[in-house]
Amino acid sequence: MTSYLTQFSETLRAEARSENTIQSYLSDLKHFAEWFEGTNGEEFKPGAITPIDVGEYKSYLQTVKGFKPATINRRLAAIKRLCRWARTQGLIEENPASEIKGVPRARTAPKALTRREAAHLVRMAQRHGSKRDVAILQLLRHTGVRVSELVNLTLEDLQISERKGQITVRYGKGGRYREIPLNRDARRALREYLEVQSGVSAPPVHLC
Repeated sequence: MTSYLTQFSETLRAEARSENTIQSYLSDLKHFAEWFEGTNGEEFKPGAITPIDVGEYKSYLQTVKGFKPATINRRLAAIKRLCRWARTQGLIEENPASEIKGVPRARTAPKALTRREAAHLVRMAQRHGSKRDVAILQLLRHTGVRVSELVNLTLEDLQISERKGQITVRYGKGGRYREIPLNRDARRALREYLEVQSGVSAPPVHLC
C-alpha cells in the first residue's frame, strides 16, 4: 500500500498540486485502504479494487460512519483520482470507480432572521434609509410575501385604513391568489411612503 501511495503522491507533486491537497488525498486513501484490507482480508492495491468495493465503501461511509455528503464525495474523488493514475501507469485496465456516483447534497432551507435581527434591520432602515426601504422591510417582515410578489404589487393591490388593511397577491407561487392582512406597523410604513410619493397626506381610506 505504501509503495503505491508514495508513487501516486510523487505524480501529484509533479503536477504542482499543493501539499495540502496531496495530504488530503493520502489521508482519504489510507482510510479506504484500511477498510479494504479489513473487509476483504487481502492486501490493498489498485488492481484489486472492484466497483463493488467502491460501492460498498460508499455505503459504509453513509450508513455506518454517518458522514456528510461533502466528506463522502471527497473520499470517492480521491479513489477515482488514484484509479485514473493507476490506469495511466498500466496497473489497471478499467477505472472501477468511474461509475460510482457521489451523494447528492440536500438543499438546506434559508435561515430566517430572528425577531431581534429583523427589528435591528428595520431600525437601520429608519435611521439611514428611505421611507421606501422601511415600507419594503415591514411588508416582508409582517406579511411573509415573497420578494417577487412584492415587486409586482400595484396601488390596486393595496387596501389600507386607520384600523385595517390588506394586500392582494394576484399571482403568487403556483399561480395562487391570496389576500394578506396588514398589521399596524406595515400600514404605518406604507402610509408614510405613499405620503412622500404623492406629496400630500395619505387619507385613511381605501386606496384602490
